[in-house]
Amino acid sequence: MSQLKKMPQNYSGFILTDEYPTFDAYIEKISSIGEWGENCTLQAAADAFGATIYVFSIAYPDGVIAIPPSSRSTRVCYISHWAEVHYNSVYHKVD
Repeated sequence: MSQLKKMPQNYSGFILTDEYPTFDAYIEKISSIGEWGENCTLQAAADAFGATIYVFSIAYPDGVIAIPPSSRSTRVCYISHWAEVHYNSVYHKVD
């Protein structure tokens, strides 16, 4: 949330809709407990942590999308997405 609030000019163009006519309305809604994140919040997280976020989901044609941070980085984060359900962290299992 702090990344979204700190750089609204980077994200507001992606969420202004009838549901969220202002960026403040979006921030208020998405800040609520139990509210779900989406691509805009994933982009803000990638930017805040300086990591490319790879999202694995059957909802994507290639099975994965990459959300790069706004600055160059070699850090990565892997998550899975169950369409219309939730996100999970993914990690390499070491035997």
